[in-house]
Amino acid sequence: MAAPEQRQLAGEVRVTGMDHEDWTENEFVDASRSVRQVLHPLNPDAGVPIAPVKWGGECRVEVDCHAAVVPPAENSINIWGEARFYEGASEDTGEKEDSKPYEFHVPKTYAGHLPTTYHVHLRNSTVVGEEDYADVWFSLSNDRPPELPPPG
Repeated sequence: MAAPEQRQLAGEVRVTGMDHEDWTENEFVDASRSVRQVLHPLNPDAGVPIAPVKWGGECRVEVDCHAAVVPPAENSINIWGEARFYEGASEDTGEKEDSKPYEFHVPKTYAGHLPTTYHVHLRNSTVVGEEDYADVWFSLSNDRPPELPPPG
């Protein structure tokens, strides 16, 4: 059995959503955040930085994301965390409307294969803003990291 090796998690996290407005046009978002991180098999919890997505002057999505190479020698990556949707008087509001934990595996990606995808749907939990929503779309691959150039 081969030992686990370093893996490169790469792809994007895309956030789409709508801030419903009663008197003006609804405001929409479609924003992507790049992911590229080398993971070591001995690190059981690598934080994956994903910048918040803000729109409409009132909405924000935060994606707390963690990754680890799965032992003993599968070389797949376990992804887990929580997606949170905020809506309030500003994009920096503390009014959390919805949150969902998620967990999924990204198997080793072979040439010609599509990335692993995963979806989290979030919506406003109050009656007044129930039309507001956000979707978090993960599209990630698991490859061997590029070789480092030789020293010199």
